[in-house]
Amino acid sequence: RLDYEMPVGTASAELRIATSDEDEGERVTFEIGRVLETPLTTVSARLGVTNADASGTDLIGSVDWTRNLPDGSIGLGLSRSVSYDSDAAETTTSTSVSINWTRLVNDRGQVAFEVAYGLEDAPSERIEQTGFSASYSHRLTEAWSLSGGVGYTIRNDLDGRAESPSLFVSLSRDFEFRP
Repeated sequence: RLDYEMPVGTASAELRIATSDEDEGERVTFEIGRVLETPLTTVSARLGVTNADASGTDLIGSVDWTRNLPDGSIGLGLSRSVSYDSDAAETTTSTSVSINWTRLVNDRGQVAFEVAYGLEDAPSERIEQTGFSASYSHRLTEAWSLSGGVGYTIRNDLDGRAESPSLFVSLSRDFEFRP
């Protein structure tokens, strides 16, 4: 991997070679990337190709955009990746899209909303998953936080359709260690 610092971010290039005992054989992946950082906006992009003995060559990449707002942020993400499922002996292409928004409620509280869609496409099965979540985080002290939220996920695959509502509450503490 090679990273190059630039005036407004970084540029990168990466070459990965992986060999597997499975049917896939050797996978070679090459990606170039760029991160642009300004006071209000961050854009991160990667574009590349991946080649495997069993599946051939595929295009991969991602784009993430975040815009800082006076009281929070908004973000968009898009990605495409390719992997090998050794259990099914086939290549799976994964695509995802997400939108998120955060807003400060006060100096200690923040709300967040996210909508995401994902698709895993393989010769034997196609899995679509759509999710929505909303959460609230409150900083109790400098180290302790209390968070809670709701989520709803819909999944479509060969077995049919599944819907999963969720509810969570968490209490967390940040630790800092110095050697």
